[in-house]
Amino acid sequence: VDYGVMRELFGQLAALIDQYPRLKAESRFVFVPGPDDTGPGAILPQPPLPRCLTGELRRLLPTAVFASNPCRLRYATQRIVLFRHDLQRRLRRRTLLPLAGAPEGSAAAAATAPSASQASQAAAAASSSALWGHLSLTLLQQSHLAPLPLLAQPVYWQHDSALGLYPLPDAVILADATAGPQEEFVHEGCRVLNPGSFPSGYFAAYLPCVQQVEMSELPRPGQEGAGEDGEEEEADGLGQHR
Repeated sequence: VDYGVMRELFGQLAALIDQYPRLKAESRFVFVPGPDDTGPGAILPQPPLPRCLTGELRRLLPTAVFASNPCRLRYATQRIVLFRHDLQRRLRRRTLLPLAGAPEGSAAAAATAPSASQASQAAAAASSSALWGHLSLTLLQQSHLAPLPLLAQPVYWQHDSALGLYPLPDAVILADATAGPQEEFVHEGCRVLNPGSFPSGYFAAYLPCVQQVEMSELPRPGQEGAGEDGEEEEADGLGQHR
């Protein structure tokens, strides 16, 4: 890890946010470290990002919160857990029995294939949703964010309570780069959400007041132009037909 590059990139992010006074004044930024960020290693929970890397960001954003991984947010009566970890890959490596279909509560369990031509796409979506559903149930039913042996996932014993999920929160935002692009699962009123990878163009907005999730995706380069070209070609075809 090049600490000089990371420090410079955090400074660029701070300068970018500083260009939008309203966003800076009315937003609260929470920075959660990920499994590939600097820290003591793969042990959980992870401490916040060090000050030596985020000094410029802290100076321009004095209200920013540099939290541990995982961390917990409270919005009115809503309890939200944020966790960044490649958990699905670790659990699949230690799976003994083949997974069944998508459990109840997942999007795949409620969806139906509209036609035979979309069977392959529906099967792929069901497989991804089934994996996410089983992962979510494993975490929620065991009330722990790291249901793995210590050899596979070291844990600070003194801070093991930070990984607990009892009582169940209202939402668990699990940023897992090894899972599907975007997934959602609901069990006993707890919503487990994977917002996707932002560098890949995926993100999500969680609305605590109504407990709803808005999945979003940035347009790929050339998509907007392709849509405009398609409209122009359709208009030309109509003109020739007339």
